[in-house]
Amino acid sequence: MNIKYKLKESGYLVIMRDFQKLLQIENINFTLLGTYLCFLLQADWDSRHSHYRAILPNDTDLANLWNCNTSTICRSRKKLISVGLLEQISGITYIKNFNMFQIGTVKALIKKRLTDSQLLYAKSEDELAKSLYNIE
Repeated sequence: MNIKYKLKESGYLVIMRDFQKLLQIENINFTLLGTYLCFLLQADWDSRHSHYRAILPNDTDLANLWNCNTSTICRSRKKLISVGLLEQISGITYIKNFNMFQIGTVKALIKKRLTDSQLLYAKSEDELAKSLYNIE
């Protein structure tokens, strides 16, 4: 079954400025970080949905939107999974730690001067919750 999902082209994204520290992690370059942002923009942001934090549009639609080849999308997705920023569950790609882009989490983390905040992006939702609890 081939289901079409609407591309998201409006809305906003909350990002801490130290997001750019992800470039200090091995195997993440400027291009891959930009691709990660584009995947974030296409994720399902509604926590009431069954596929919350999932990237549902297919590679062809994403390639058309981003003006690139579908193989580029596929390679980038696999690379982001291998570095721990995305995860694959039952054939669906999810943002690994979506809470890092929620306003409440960002506000809590900004108040703390964390030296290794880039590592929080690769943690699971449960691991982040424990980290935030320990920070408080």
